[in-house]
Amino acid sequence: MSKPFTKYDFITDLDYGKASEKTIAGILGLSSKEFEVKTERDWWTRTGNIAIELEYKGEASGLNKTEATYWIHVLQEKDEPFCFVIIQVKKLKILVKKLIESGVKPRMVGDGNNSKCLIVKKEILLNYELYNKEENNGKKTKS
Repeated sequence: MSKPFTKYDFITDLDYGKASEKTIAGILGLSSKEFEVKTERDWWTRTGNIAIELEYKGEASGLNKTEATYWIHVLQEKDEPFCFVIIQVKKLKILVKKLIESGVKPRMVGDGNNSKCLIVKKEILLNYELYNKEENNGKKTKS
């Protein structure tokens, strides 16, 4: 049994992420190039928040760099997945843009405060209206 995640460590996170991607590829039958996996370990159970990474050390990363079609956010409880949220990357980018435009500011967190992330309540990922309202010549429409 692995010990719970207690501090930010890029190498540990990278190894953990690669193992998660391999597991999820097997479950979904997809190539790991088709999806990006981000895992929230334990903190989400206390705060209700998830982090959507946008930059690392000033360079585009996470959502701003991925070429994947799907974003998979894993909510981990101790050393097992609690649930998986799978979202099309293009839809998540719409959501993040709307949140930033509405005043939600990315924060520097994790890995020695080197990761610029949008910190949002986990329920935001499932807010259908936020994904589907788009600007169309100043008028809001559903896509």
